[in-house]
Amino acid sequence: MNKIDSIIILQQWYESNCNNDWEHQYGIKIETLDNPGWSVCIDTTNTPLEGVNFSSYGETNRNSWYDIKTHNNVFIGYGSNLSDIIQIFYTEFLMPNLPKSDMLFTVYFEFIHKDMKIWRPILAKMVDLIKFKVVNVPNIEIGELLVRRKDDWQIIDFNDIKSDIVLKKEMIVTCHLEQLCDGVVLVVD
Repeated sequence: MNKIDSIIILQQWYESNCNNDWEHQYGIKIETLDNPGWSVCIDTTNTPLEGVNFSSYGETNRNSWYDIKTHNNVFIGYGSNLSDIIQIFYTEFLMPNLPKSDMLFTVYFEFIHKDMKIWRPILAKMVDLIKFKVVNVPNIEIGELLVRRKDDWQIIDFNDIKSDIVLKKEMIVTCHLEQLCDGVVLVVD
């Protein structure tokens, strides 16, 4: 894994957990150590990794080492190489434990109604950093729909809304963060 991949992993982990609440209390911290080395703390509270225990230690030579553990729902990694710590987070901690989680995410699927974009919620389970498996496409109330701007609500004819949603259970979708009228949400690409 190169350094750019490491940054992408952290960005995607952070973005996948943003829900207008989590990102205000939790996140990722990276600091330098004086021996020299790196410290990485990744909050897992209210994520699919909450409550997962993990511990790993390694030393390939005097100058290459890491010491990683979880404590109080925080992945804590110390080591001589920042990319190694992030690689361990991804390959040994995140990916093996995601399939064990029952946590559901609300993601929003876009449909067009009379040339206006509207987003409706669906429930999905995280498969990797940007992919989610559709678990449920529930019936919804009009108030659960999202639009880009609050003014868009005034021009929608609610009696005429139809969407031909082609999402099915078990379908894998890719998501990204997008700013809609109610804040930043995960939307299906």
